[in-house]
Amino acid sequence: MSNHANAYVSLSTGVIIQSVQRVDSYGGRDLYVSFWNGKVAGQPLNMGGVINTEMEESSPFLAADNRTLYFASRGHNGYGGYDIYVTKRLDDTWLNWSEPENLGPAVNSSLDDEFFSITHCGNYAVFSRQVSVHNVDLFRISMDKLFALPVKQQENRPGKSGNSAVAAL
Repeated sequence: MSNHANAYVSLSTGVIIQSVQRVDSYGGRDLYVSFWNGKVAGQPLNMGGVINTEMEESSPFLAADNRTLYFASRGHNGYGGYDIYVTKRLDDTWLNWSEPENLGPAVNSSLDDEFFSITHCGNYAVFSRQVSVHNVDLFRISMDKLFALPVKQQENRPGKSGNSAVAAL
């Protein structure tokens, strides 16, 4: 069992998402959800095999919409080390999630990228990267830059070049 753990607590919903290793983990540390009733936290529930892998999942962050979860994983396909992923909650059980999507090279590297969070205003995200054994750097990225997606213009439309453009969501 790992002696490392971290958690995200939503004060508005009473949801606690934690990264811990337990007897029902898929491998290393998994993400678990529990619910605070104002006095005690309920039993942690494993968030399932869509999110959790045989490796480790870490540093959960729940966005302001209470449906979008960012987390780090060593088990999903990525650039190396821990990569940061995003997934969407599909129902109110907190156990059904969309397939996690890697945030790509604007955030992830061959090193350990973790602890993604979005600023209160929602304009920026901050995350950490372990650049050496005793050195962790913090990075800030504009949410517009993070979610700028290449869009292919249709070539058969009059007046359109067919070149790629960038759309910011």
